[in-house]
Formats: sequence, C-alpha cells, structure tokens
Amino acid sequence: MPNGEKKCLFYGVGSSYVYESIEIARRAGIIVAGYIHNQPDQPAPVDLSPLYMPDHLERCDHALPVIIPLITPGYRKKVVEELQVRGFGVQGDLIDPTAILAGTVTWQDGFQVNAGVVVGVRCRFGRQVLINRSVSIGHDVTTGDFVTFGPAAVVCGTCTIGSGTFIGTNATILPKVNIGSNSIIAGGAVIRKDVPDRVMVAGNPARIIKTDIQGYNNCPV
Repeated sequence: MPNGEKKCLFYGVGSSYVYESIEIARRAGIIVAGYIHNQPDQPAPVDLSPLYMPDHLERCDHALPVIIPLITPGYRKKVVEELQVRGFGVQGDLIDPTAILAGTVTWQDGFQVNAGVVVGVRCRFGRQVLINRSVSIGHDVTTGDFVTFGPAAVVCGTCTIGSGTFIGTNATILPKVNIGSNSIIAGGAVIRKDVPDRVMVAGNPARIIKTDIQGYNNCPV
C-alpha cells in the first residue's frame, strides 16, 4: 500500500449498517483491511472480504484502528468489551467528509458521523457516539458515551444527553433540555422538557410511554 494510506478493521458486521459504514469509509479514503464477524451462531455476510471469524483473529493486524458498524448503543458497548479481551488496541473514528463539524467540536474514541450531518460550536461527544445521516446538532451540546442519533434528528443548543440514549429518526429536542441515560426518544418525538433515565418518550409534545427500560434492545450502557 502507498505510504500514508489509511486502513481500519470493521468488527461486528452482522448488521446491515455495515454497508453504510463501508460507503463512509470509501468517501473518506479509508481502506477496510478486514471484516470481523463476531457472532458465529448467526449467518455470516457472503459479500465482505476478507472476512474473519472469532477463531481466526490471529490473522488480523491488531494494531489497526477498529470501527464498530453497529447502531445499538448496548451492542457497541459489548463489542468494546470484546475488543479489550481479544487484544485489539485503538477504537477508530469514521467521519464522512460531507459532514460539517465546527472547529471547536471534541469527541472521544469511536466517533462515527454519517453523510450530511451538521454540528455546531463547542459540542462535546463521549466514547462510541454514532450520528446517522442528516442530523443537525446545535451549539454547546454534550453527550455521554454510546449515544446514537437517528437519521434527520434535530438537537437544539445547550442540551445534554446521557450515556446509552437512543434518539430516533426525525426526533426534535428543543433548547436547554437534559436527556437521561439509557432512554429512548421515539422517532418524530418533540422533546420540550427534561427526560429522566431509562424511559421511552414519544409524541408531540413528548410524554413518557414506558419506564424502567434497559436501554435500546434491552442493552443498558
């Protein structure tokens, strides 16, 4: 490979979101050096190569950055734990070149940003945050770890979002709202006031429709 060429591994390729991630990598000029299927009891993708199963991981370059192409916060957390056990080092970032991030935006390991995203000034993102297509995030938004933003969600300025929370497609969070951890904001919901931990909210204006949930897909962070 030419000097300076960027490469990574994809770990956890059972979700169809892997194909979105492949497109982001292509646009960003990143070569995927291998795909790791970590669920041997589930059908493996037949169109990804080279494909590695858990009992062949010694063939992978463990020094390469690892991308986790999974939507669910709890699943990403489980994979991070697997990576640590299996000796992989760096959790890489995957940012689409069409995304617009203010120069003062900061993030931790595993940041993923899809096409058409706009993020305002002084935003801070935790580990393994995933921002899907066409999301708009205002200034001074802060998140915990393993947060997922669904396509076309809008988050206004000076909001906080707790770890493990999932924000659905086309949801809108108005300014200065605090969202708890391991909660779910349903698609199309309009959030006008604070949301506690471990609840699901839906509607306009949003109201709590479930309590004591265990995060998205019952996978708490």
